[in-house]
Amino acid sequence: MEHTGTPGWYLGGIALSLMLICLFFRKKQLRLLDLLHSLVNARAMDRMLRATNMTRVSEQFLIAPIMLLPLLLIVSRRLFPTPLPDVRFLTLYVAACAVYYVRNGIVRFLGNAFLNKEATHIYLTSNYLYHLTYGLVAMAFAFFICFAGEMGVLFFHIAAGLIGILYVMRLLRGLQLILTNSKTLKLYLFYYLCSLEIVPAIVIIFVAIS
Repeated sequence: MEHTGTPGWYLGGIALSLMLICLFFRKKQLRLLDLLHSLVNARAMDRMLRATNMTRVSEQFLIAPIMLLPLLLIVSRRLFPTPLPDVRFLTLYVAACAVYYVRNGIVRFLGNAFLNKEATHIYLTSNYLYHLTYGLVAMAFAFFICFAGEMGVLFFHIAAGLIGILYVMRLLRGLQLILTNSKTLKLYLFYYLCSLEIVPAIVIIFVAIS
């Protein structure tokens, strides 16, 4: 591990991430093909959600720590000048989970305020499935990104490209779901996409490039 410049605790983080993902899939009896199919098919999503009971907010609460751990591992390894110490990474991880919960809480509050409770719940549920897929992609490449030396940069770009494609798919899918189920003015959707989806994505891309 020394020749790659990656601290040994990263390997422990990858192992923990893999364990969390495996436990979640086993607990929910979730199959990868069903998850991928649900990303693009509403009926498949409904069937999978009923079978796994993932429509409950308490169940969806688990998605953030599962998704963010592998994502932050690969991001912190490749976008920071030096690997983060374990304590700083843990602080970043907790803060990212908190931001995730607050953001989703704001979305749920706005949905209730604009009498779009059902549409908001469907939208957030779809998001959770995409977020879980982000974590799977990050997990698939995490070891190579952290421990493959210079080749890790190539793997990081591949993972970032796949997650970027999934992000665009999630926006389009979410827009379709809200337009189909929304009961209020569509202008609200434009404000929402700008403030909580597009602007944060632009900021993240700008920070990553700079």
